[in-house]
Amino acid sequence: MGSEDIVDQAIAWHLRLADAGAEEWRGFVEWLEADEAHRTAYDQVTMDDALIAPSLDLGKPPVAANDAAPPRRFGRWAGLGGGAAAAALAVAMLLPETQAVASYTVETKPGETRTVKLDDGTTIEMNGGTKMSFRQGDARFAALKAGEATFHVRHDADHPFELQSGRYAIRDLGTVFNVTREGKRLGVEVAEGSVAFEPNRQNVTLTPGMALSAHEDLAEPKLDRIAAHSVGGWRRGVVSFRSAPIETVANAVARSTGAHLKVEPSLANRTFTGTIHLTGEQGRLIPRVATLVGADWRREGDNWMLTTKGDESR
Repeated sequence: MGSEDIVDQAIAWHLRLADAGAEEWRGFVEWLEADEAHRTAYDQVTMDDALIAPSLDLGKPPVAANDAAPPRRFGRWAGLGGGAAAAALAVAMLLPETQAVASYTVETKPGETRTVKLDDGTTIEMNGGTKMSFRQGDARFAALKAGEATFHVRHDADHPFELQSGRYAIRDLGTVFNVTREGKRLGVEVAEGSVAFEPNRQNVTLTPGMALSAHEDLAEPKLDRIAAHSVGGWRRGVVSFRSAPIETVANAVARSTGAHLKVEPSLANRTFTGTIHLTGEQGRLIPRVATLVGADWRREGDNWMLTTKGDESR
């Protein structure tokens, strides 16, 4: 079969998955895993589609006059081969609140980590300062309220795993990814598998080594390239950033170390690119972080503040 025929098949699958059911998804995964050329072609098709996608509208969906929740809708999905366990991760936007079911909450303090193992074989590594909820008797659902977690999801095409965070939802068919929730900001980084971020039924695909950040008050998410091996680096005591606000950097350090670290407002939105090793006690770590991000620091008891250069109050 020629390369043009394979590309045509990849395009056809990309379009068919808009309304695909479980059987079609099984066929899609089988097609991906049949030939490395299939995976390569599909990745290229979805990447090209993401690059030419029109502006994304993340506005709230209309609410019915009778206040009934609108039905869940999932648009186009995207997938990646990479072995039998790695198929696809889809992020759908603007889902209504789920109906009340029996649930429980797991929470970590800043500087504390915890691993949650679900009955289906999925493993979730929670960073410090993280709050998640789970449904009793449903191992294919979780909600990230705040903080950061790395997900290792077991593949089950008939029952995809779903993660909700605010008004966003992430649906996964078997992959490894990291999610961060800070206020209204959501960050997704993919180590294995493929992610489709789907605002209002418009598909944006992320493959391993790509990241997406979205804010509920902004119209468009931001796509970026990262090193796939750096995903979930907090588990190894390393955090990496690319043009990240210094406030985001400080939050990451605080989550992992338990440091009471804040940022002066005038400094919060300045950006930092680089890697920070979270080693040493706070009296050595925080000054080192300040130097790396181009800031000064001051300490008041157990509280730390990153300040603009030249602050004499330190």
